[in-house]
Amino acid sequence: MLIGGRKQSVVEPYGYYGGECHYCYESDDGRISYGMNAIQLTVEDYQSMIDRGWRRSGTHLYKPDNSNPKACCPQYTIRLDANRFIPTKDNKATCKKLENYLNNNNNNNANTKNNSDNNNSISKNIKKSVESLPSSIKELNESILETTISFLNDRKIETQEEFLKKTLQIKANINKLVSTRGNYSICFSILNKFKVDDNLKQELIENIINTTTIDNDEYKLFGEKDHINIYLSQQQNNQADQVDQQEVEGVKQAVVNTKVNNKPDTTTTTTTTTSTTTKKELKITIEKAECTDEIFSLYCKYQKEIHHEDEKKEKKGFIRFLVDSPLIKIPYNQAGYTFKDKDNQNKTIPIPQCGYGSFHQHYRLDGKLIALGVIDILPHCLSSVYFIYDPDYSFLSLGKYSALQEIKWVQNISKSIPNLNYYYMGYYIKDCPKMNYKGNYQPSDLLCPETYQWVSMEKALLCIKDKKYSAFVIGGDKKENKKQDVDNKAIEKVKLLYNYQSINFGDILPKYQKYFKDKIIDYVRNLGPHLSSEILMTVK
Repeated sequence: MLIGGRKQSVVEPYGYYGGECHYCYESDDGRISYGMNAIQLTVEDYQSMIDRGWRRSGTHLYKPDNSNPKACCPQYTIRLDANRFIPTKDNKATCKKLENYLNNNNNNNANTKNNSDNNNSISKNIKKSVESLPSSIKELNESILETTISFLNDRKIETQEEFLKKTLQIKANINKLVSTRGNYSICFSILNKFKVDDNLKQELIENIINTTTIDNDEYKLFGEKDHINIYLSQQQNNQADQVDQQEVEGVKQAVVNTKVNNKPDTTTTTTTTTSTTTKKELKITIEKAECTDEIFSLYCKYQKEIHHEDEKKEKKGFIRFLVDSPLIKIPYNQAGYTFKDKDNQNKTIPIPQCGYGSFHQHYRLDGKLIALGVIDILPHCLSSVYFIYDPDYSFLSLGKYSALQEIKWVQNISKSIPNLNYYYMGYYIKDCPKMNYKGNYQPSDLLCPETYQWVSMEKALLCIKDKKYSAFVIGGDKKENKKQDVDNKAIEKVKLLYNYQSINFGDILPKYQKYFKDKIIDYVRNLGPHLSSEILMTVK
């Protein structure tokens, strides 16, 4: 839609609304947001919106009303400067696990087969009883038990320590499981007895992997659903040394070959993850967002097995949720992309090969689609929207791997487009495990929900350490503080779209303004003076 000879953002506000909180499930109306439908949206406007706490789901835009007393789980926008990213042990383990999978699942490679045979023969000679395990494994078992009991006690979960000591034991794996589950495994499903949910188990497993050390460095630990798999480091010493060096330089993610399609008219960026000792290949491409039978089938399988949604899915629901986007696509052009900045000056920025807009990121293992990411590429960031994967490959931790892959993409693109250097993961919720894991990617910043200034996560968490909600910057720019009264000049400058014509709210006769004014005030409070004077608000 062209307004005044150029494409402009057009939205239809809904106002405030509430609903059941899907994070704590303790409130029927604790998830309070201000929402609107976006008919179309420029990438620069959406960049400015997410820097004020907005997110999208399809064409629906929403901004949590964190300061509302009824809000149960305040949501804070989180971002990472990709070029300052410091990989953790868990990040490195995720990369090594995928590399190990690519190597160990190739039966045609003589070296890999020999290594597997050697380790299988070792596993053969190890009895499953705890008494026959090597001393270092026994010590590891004791360490895991101590960490588990302490973890559960800290969360006031009642346990039977003697029962755990007898049942939470490391076992040696049979030959055919060594290549995929390691030489040893320990299963945490027994914690279901104490009503420990999957999210808490995952948090415990990550905690164990990140904090447990083995003095002789003889084994490597990897998490898989409700297991920790333990590999003899003998089978991956050479790989680990090589990958460690690569990851310190920027988390290479086991990437040996990286290729970018340089055709200006393409939307495809290709990353090939492979190994010098295997024919297995993980190929990652950025494609247009669409709903094919293959993609829809993956989505249905993911929703059923991961989120336990048994109702029949329809393609129109998938399209509305993960294909439709209001973002106006900007294709690659050597001349760059020009738009008006906040000072109404023309600004030209380079365009990545794939362009700006909404995309699907395909993950194909030997041609098979095993995962798909929904992403927005904006002037300053890659914004992660949603991610689905084939549950058969849960052991590869593809959710974690995709975040590392997206960070790597930003690191690479920022070399040619310096301003595109941030990675946005949506919202951080302090007390929700499925949302606070995002804080593991450091150094991250959280957005102050009142002054809209970015604050280091360390400082922000201190502000909400003992309280449910708080601003991170006290005072700040009062003009940008949502609790301040909205300036009348900002109200008058709100742009309305009526009969395909753009008019300012201030140009409407006063007798008609009274019907819209309250709605306009909420609109300006949530969008801010600049965006509300640029984005067109529909009037019916």
